[in-house]
Amino acid sequence: MFLELTMIKINLLSLLLVFILIISSCSPQIVEPTARFPSQINPTSSNTPNTTVKWGNLILTGKLIYLDSTVENKKLLMSIQSLDLATGETFTIFDAPVNSHLFYVAVSPDNKQLVISYSPPPVDNITVYQGIYTMPMDGSAPPELLFMPPAKEDQYIQAEWSADGNYIYYTHVNYSTPLAEGQQEPIHSISRMTYPNGKSELIIDKAYWPRLSTDGTQLVYVAIDPVSGKDTLFISNSDGTNAHAVPIDPSMNYEVIDAPMFSANGQTIFFSAPAPRQTYERNWFEKLTGVTIASAHGDTPSDLWSVPTTGGTPMQITHMETSDLFASFSPDNEHIALFSEQGLFVMNADGSELTLLAPNPQTISGTVRWIP
Repeated sequence: MFLELTMIKINLLSLLLVFILIISSCSPQIVEPTARFPSQINPTSSNTPNTTVKWGNLILTGKLIYLDSTVENKKLLMSIQSLDLATGETFTIFDAPVNSHLFYVAVSPDNKQLVISYSPPPVDNITVYQGIYTMPMDGSAPPELLFMPPAKEDQYIQAEWSADGNYIYYTHVNYSTPLAEGQQEPIHSISRMTYPNGKSELIIDKAYWPRLSTDGTQLVYVAIDPVSGKDTLFISNSDGTNAHAVPIDPSMNYEVIDAPMFSANGQTIFFSAPAPRQTYERNWFEKLTGVTIASAHGDTPSDLWSVPTTGGTPMQITHMETSDLFASFSPDNEHIALFSEQGLFVMNADGSELTLLAPNPQTISGTVRWIP
């Protein structure tokens, strides 16, 4: 009997040790503060907490300019919205017609004009190219074509205004061009034009996601290898010269990098990326049987990261795991607005107090801008 009891205790201890090892081998899951939905809101003073707004404890000011989408009668309707963070009131700047598409919106330095990547509805069943348009911030006039791509298969996307308002930067891509042997991605390029009637010039090839520093002297963008599909974070002068990669800790091994932006002082870059994949070593059984592990990335859930412009190990700011993540700093640089497939969010610059302002039920990608 004693021997049997001893064996039972040993077995129980063994099971307990195995359980502890399994638990300890699992990486901890970090959970963000619960996102909160806005309630009915009333105007209030901007220098005191607004207890009638769910984000009132953050004491936010200014407005968010963002893309919104709804479905009516099985048709997708897109619009540009302005949300007053002090009062919670929304204003529709532009209701896009049925069968049109809004992709990207940015605000001029004087906060009076918008530049948008926009596809109007077809005319006589003929597709209208996706070009770069401008329109007044107050919505008093419809989008006006700035310049048109050379062919309907070409698309102009990711339009950005320079800090002095003298240039508009944009990305050009043609998804219909046949890929060369071994090529995985279409060729993207970054150009800029003198606003409003200047000539366009190509400044960076095989790159996208341009964004300028607050002082307008630097450009951050993502260089893409069309063969491997791998993204690399780059910085250059505003005219594309003196381009160099940001040296990131190689152990991070990012495959996808999106939507970078500078901090206010130009010393830090924030960007969207999925958590780096861990290196996987096949076990003896897989080596013996020839089993291989397939992996792929596409619309991968991502988070916001930051890294010094001089390089280093990026710091993870959010733990949202959401697709199509785009960020914008508040004018006081104390908060960040986020737009993703989950919705429109605000948070402190360190990632705390993540708060959902409006859901995105259609999970349509878009952008957000924070203005005074």
